[in-house]
Amino acid sequence: MASVWLHSALWLGLALLASLISIRVAISVALIEIVVGAVAGNLVGLQITDWVNFLAGFGAILLTFLAGTEIDPRIVRKHFWSSMTIGVMFKAVGSEVEEAEAVAGEEP
Repeated sequence: MASVWLHSALWLGLALLASLISIRVAISVALIEIVVGAVAGNLVGLQITDWVNFLAGFGAILLTFLAGTEIDPRIVRKHFWSSMTIGVMFKAVGSEVEEAEAVAGEEP
């Protein structure tokens, strides 16, 4: 049981550290939290429990929503076709790469 509290305290401490860093460098706290979480997850070796996994998924959804609220509709309308062209090209390239990986993984 003490291990759960220790891991929780470390995650909360890392969140506090990310907040302090974001204030100091004047970058969005969400970006700093992502970086600090990735570094801590790989270097510190914190366990990812079910509730941390849930919070990560919820945070990803919330971050996507917040990014969508920052979009200026006038700019989207102005650059609509160039954005669509880039999106379609990336989708086509991604599909080709995925298909090539599937073929390479098959045994003759």
